[in-house]
This record gives sequence, structure tokens and C-alpha cells, in this order.
Amino acid sequence: MIFALAVDRGQAFFGVPAVTVPFLGFTVPELALFKSATHEGYAEIQMYVIDSVSGDFLTRSPRSIGEAAYNQYTILILINFKLSDLDEPEDSVH
Repeated sequence: MIFALAVDRGQAFFGVPAVTVPFLGFTVPELALFKSATHEGYAEIQMYVIDSVSGDFLTRSPRSIGEAAYNQYTILILINFKLSDLDEPEDSVH
């Protein structure tokens, strides 16, 4: 049974956004003095075991709660970094 499942996303931006120049058709890139993009996830689940023949309830697991965060930042146009509690993917061997 899932008790809670949520994803939250937020943004903050201070600077000049990307702009398309009229009649000339080219885009001036974004100039971010500060920019952040935050992503947070939350899940809360619990498993129930039910006998398939009789349909009787047997047991349940303890509630499991998981949280994750991934945030990207840009400061003064050139400094880009991320903060995350996600595991990096392993290199697959073929």
C-alpha cells in the first residue's frame, strides 16, 4: 500500500533571460547571476502479505520512507554545480 508519493520542483532566477531578437531571428543566451533548480521526492510504502488460498491477512512490513533531492545551481554565469543525495549510475560492462 502506498501512503504517500510526492515530487516537488522549484526554481529561482536572477539575471537576464534568453531573448529572441525580433526580425533577426537569433537568440541572445541567458545571463544568470543566480539560478537554482530544485527537485525533491518523497515516498512512503508498506507491504501486506495475504494468503492466496484463504485470503487471510498474514503480516505486514514496517513502513518504509524514502526521500531524495537533486539541486542544480548557477552563480555569476560561469560557476555551475549540483548537490544531490542520489547514487551515481554504475558504468555497465558489455
